[in-house]
Amino acid sequence: MKKIERRQKIVDAGRILFATQGFEQTTMQNIADEVAIGVATVFRHFPRKELILFEIVSQLYKDQIPRFEHIENLGISPLEKVNLILEAYIDYLSEENFEMTKILETFELYVAFYDVEDEVLAQIQRVFRLIPALITRILEQGQQDGSIRSNLESPKIVTTIINLFGTAIKKYSLHASTKSLASYMPAVEELYTVKDFLIEHVIKNNEKEAET
Repeated sequence: MKKIERRQKIVDAGRILFATQGFEQTTMQNIADEVAIGVATVFRHFPRKELILFEIVSQLYKDQIPRFEHIENLGISPLEKVNLILEAYIDYLSEENFEMTKILETFELYVAFYDVEDEVLAQIQRVFRLIPALITRILEQGQQDGSIRSNLESPKIVTTIINLFGTAIKKYSLHASTKSLASYMPAVEELYTVKDFLIEHVIKNNEKEAET
C-alpha cells in the first residue's frame, strides 16, 4: 500500500468511525483495525487523533466546492446563481449528507472547547473561505449589473448566507436526522420560504425591478 493511499484510507476510516460511533469513543486502535494496519502506522501519519478529524473536515469542505463552482460558471444571471446557491444548501438535507453534518458539528465543538494550533486552523480556514469568496464574486457581479442591492456590502451578505442560512440548514439536518424533540424544527418548505425572503428582502434589487 502506497504512503498516500494508506494515509487516505486512515482518513476514510476515521470519517466512518467518527460519524457512526463518535469522535471521543473512537480510538486510534479502532482506526488501525478498520484499515487493517498497525496502530503505530496510524500514529506515523497522524500523531494525534484530532489531526485525522481536521483532515476529514478539510476534505469535506473541498468536496463541496465543485458544485458551487459549477453554479458560478453557469450562463445565468448573478441573482439566479445566488438562488441556486441557497438551494444547494437546502439540498444537503439528505440522509446521505447526515454523516458530513455530524463530522462538521464534531469539529466545531472541538474547536470551541480545545486549543487548535494556528497553523492547522489556518489551513482549514483557507479551504473554508473558498466558497464565501466565490459567493462574493457572484454578488459583486450582480451589484454591477444592478440586479443585487448595491447598498449592502458583499461581505455582509456572504455572512448572512453562510452563518445564518448555511448554519441553520446544518443544524436542521442534525436534529432532523436524530429525531430530536428538544426544539421545533421547520419543514423543508419553510426553509425555501426563508430562502425566498433572503432573495427578496436582503439580496434582490427591487428598485431596479420597479423601474422596469
